[in-house]
Amino acid sequence: MKTLEKNLDDDKNKKLFFDAWKYEYSNPAMGLIGELVTKYGNPDARKNVLRAAIHLFSSGILDINSEEIRKIATGEQGSLTKNFSDQLETILQTKIKDQKLIIIIDDLDRCDVENSLQILAIMKLFFDIPNCICIAAVDFNILENAWLRKYSVQEKVHKKDGREYLDKIFQVRIGIPEPTEEQIKDYLKSLIENISDELLELLTKLSPKNPRSIKRMLNLIFYRKLLLNSDECQIFSILWTLLEECVSNSGAVALHEFIEKKGNTIIALSKSHGDNWQQLQPFVNSSGPKEIFKEESPERVRPFFRELKNFLDKYSIDETQVISDLSYLCSNTKETLRLS
Repeated sequence: MKTLEKNLDDDKNKKLFFDAWKYEYSNPAMGLIGELVTKYGNPDARKNVLRAAIHLFSSGILDINSEEIRKIATGEQGSLTKNFSDQLETILQTKIKDQKLIIIIDDLDRCDVENSLQILAIMKLFFDIPNCICIAAVDFNILENAWLRKYSVQEKVHKKDGREYLDKIFQVRIGIPEPTEEQIKDYLKSLIENISDELLELLTKLSPKNPRSIKRMLNLIFYRKLLLNSDECQIFSILWTLLEECVSNSGAVALHEFIEKKGNTIIALSKSHGDNWQQLQPFVNSSGPKEIFKEESPERVRPFFRELKNFLDKYSIDETQVISDLSYLCSNTKETLRLS
């Protein structure tokens, strides 16, 4: 979204970049209105618009009342919402003139249900203002589920109503493609110093695709590296964290403990059978994969063992540290799960 903002022509567009998450613990919808009128309105106009916005919220019209939101979504706004739209249009048209106002809303889907739906209601009001365009970066399924969680039980709103409501707001949806392996590798290289080509390749194959998730994973790896005292601390912190990425925290603990009880290790199994799932399967799911992973499918375990096998074929590990280091990381994860 920041890249998009930078590439918009300043001669043709006025811009407002709004980080919804920044206001998560106050009121993102009011935060959006406040930033907008502060940037583009004179003091008197700001007071009028904010007063109208506060009136909207205090009157319950934008306080996530399903019937009122339905009216907003279908254009049946009452006098309060019309007054607010008129006030907002007046101050914006003074500044925008022949330009377009591009409102870029980031992290909307990170907000809770109430805040997300309030911002959607505010976005709908902007659509009546000429040359005003809203662009939001969201996971559409998260927003749809937010609507359903809010109304499906309390208000008995049919599932299709949530999709129809969102379709009225998001008139054009553009999917962002997943990055290629080469792009992920370049991104990882920009974030990690002093890593071997073999470990970089392993991370590239098994890491998440989302930049924020990659950073979260690397932070966890760096933290775990500090916990270990061995020469192989970087390798084992990476291996354990990647295993969690593939099968979840609880799945990694269950798999490690199950294999350990059988007198084996994840490293040894990968070296001997990692490229042959048919031979490996009895070691990791002889009691049934659901008993080990619950919802997790063996399909999520297979890539881990395969890529780990490829890594071990190229890189020599001090196996004397395998049991102690992985057991320590397993215990650390169990403690984290217990606290959560």
